[in-house]
Amino acid sequence: MEFNLKIIKFQAMKKRFYIIAIILCIVSMTTAYGTVDRRLSMETEIVDVKSSRWNFEGLSETDACPFYRMYGDSLIAELWNGGRQWYAVRGDSVFYLGEETRCHKSLPQNPIPTGALGNMWLTGRDTTRTDGHYFHTYSLSQDGIYECTRPIKGEMIIGDDLIVSAVAVTESRKYTSYIWTDSLHSTALISKEIHRTRWFIGDDPLPVAMQAIIKEISHGKEISSESKTFLMPVDDLLSMEETQIEKLQQALDNAEISYNNGIIKIMADFPQSVRLQLYLSNIQGSVFYQDVLDVIPHSEDVIFRLPSFPPGAYLLTIYAGTPADKKFLINI
Repeated sequence: MEFNLKIIKFQAMKKRFYIIAIILCIVSMTTAYGTVDRRLSMETEIVDVKSSRWNFEGLSETDACPFYRMYGDSLIAELWNGGRQWYAVRGDSVFYLGEETRCHKSLPQNPIPTGALGNMWLTGRDTTRTDGHYFHTYSLSQDGIYECTRPIKGEMIIGDDLIVSAVAVTESRKYTSYIWTDSLHSTALISKEIHRTRWFIGDDPLPVAMQAIIKEISHGKEISSESKTFLMPVDDLLSMEETQIEKLQQALDNAEISYNNGIIKIMADFPQSVRLQLYLSNIQGSVFYQDVLDVIPHSEDVIFRLPSFPPGAYLLTIYAGTPADKKFLINI
């Protein structure tokens, strides 16, 4: 029996070392390519994350703000409230690797695919277990649920006439922690619910805003709750949006458009989620048909299917919310 317990402990330790090795390898590979830092130094009231219009008015500067560091293009760390969250970027996937504070470190038994950094294909719900240590003395495990919602596309309201297009995604962890030593039976600590919503602009991998709601629960009753909302400096935010609009305009300008048998095909590499609007008019410019289509970044060809129209020459206009649209003459 004692021998089996040693094997189980060894296997658990092996998994923890495996994940730590992944982190160290990624850090060592990306250090040579430099780092990118971002500080969300403005704080505001709680935001309704279920809406698609988020009110970030009433901002004030704060020192106790989230700090993000991206190592190369493979590892992202979020530091806030005395803790550090780790995320690994591998190709088109992102994985949650764990967290650490001065009091504890916990790592999932396997890296968890996550949409926390805006990837809509990695949303979902997982039953999870993390292992680690508590005060370097006790063994620690956390049993619970990890979940990411689908991204919500909407607008950030910063102030009068200041509206920024963005995408929000909410990451949630609900778990109960247990600690023990060889001489102490497993003891449950307070359960926690942690909801983090992050806002992204275009294809930028780091969030421009973050909201955290942390609840502590004991015996089914909430005993404490904390809510904080942060945003990067407004001037930096507006500068980022202008850059993304320029990229979007360039993608639209370079788009290849073709028409065949009632189908309009648009070949373009849009850098961010975009709502394309299509207008069909006669040569004199009178619009008599329009359609809209939401397009995710770096997607395949965009297809519009037209209804039947009388034969003739038509002017097709594609609008993507940029300063200039794109026009194309088709013969039906």
